[in-house]
Amino acid sequence: MKSLRSDLATTVSALPPLPDIHRYARTANHRRHYHRLRHWPPGLIAIGDAVCVFNPVYAQGMTVAALEALALRNLLRHRHRRNFTTRFQHHQARLTAWPWLLATIGDTGWHTEQPAITTRLAQWYLNRWRHHIPHDPTMFRHFAQLTNMLSGPTILFRPRHLARILLTGPGSD
Repeated sequence: MKSLRSDLATTVSALPPLPDIHRYARTANHRRHYHRLRHWPPGLIAIGDAVCVFNPVYAQGMTVAALEALALRNLLRHRHRRNFTTRFQHHQARLTAWPWLLATIGDTGWHTEQPAITTRLAQWYLNRWRHHIPHDPTMFRHFAQLTNMLSGPTILFRPRHLARILLTGPGSD
């Protein structure tokens, strides 16, 4: 910390040491598809971890919950009262789809069964991205925007990135 250009080392040195370290042992992703229910109870809204629980390693849960809250606020502002709760659950399903895909693609490497061809293709593409990130500041910035949910998934498929991924080999940086 002393090598950084900040007061971090001084700040940390003044803090008392923490007691025992505690770990969070639940790392499974869970997604409930409430939007698929035929009859959703009027006036009931499921949000946050009640709908989508992410592996905490990816640090997506709070951001997704905040995005869900913003979506709820926006729907309430527009006064869409007819089928409001059903409409919200459908909107929420679209909102959580990409973060869910990012989390589950990363975790399929831990599974013992063979993933589907689409999952293997997505893993290959993301692995190529990870290889190029240390050598390409633009790819790093775009990937950080994606994983922090500041950009959507289309950022991965910009022509510049597609060319870099598809036309250069893993050892060509």
